[in-house]
Amino acid sequence: QIGSHIMTELDAEIGPLALELIDEFGKSINFISVVAGNYDPTTGEAMPNSTNKAIKAIVEDYKGQDYSSDLIEGGDKKVTVAAQAFNSIPTTSDKVEIDGLSYTIQAVKVVYSGDLAAIYELQARI
Repeated sequence: QIGSHIMTELDAEIGPLALELIDEFGKSINFISVVAGNYDPTTGEAMPNSTNKAIKAIVEDYKGQDYSSDLIEGGDKKVTVAAQAFNSIPTTSDKVEIDGLSYTIQAVKVVYSGDLAAIYELQARI
């Protein structure tokens, strides 16, 4: 009982700490949340709606060992963002803009601290 209480308190502190550290040491990027819009019967399509949000992220190139799977390609970026910067988990419909270049999200990895999401690792591709 005591151990779970301590972990709950620790979990509640990890998310804000991740946000604080990424805000302090991260790079400014633009996160573009893309959701399906209203259906247009004339075109037969739903036009997507997007919302832009300036956030901070840790942006890295993938390392050699990361290429052991066929899922990561040259030029892909590993974009680490604080979960507390979001109202919902990013999806593969979303995009990020880094240094003026637009990247699509290929995969989202949620890193938890206990039951709470602390960070999201986004695999981004031009």
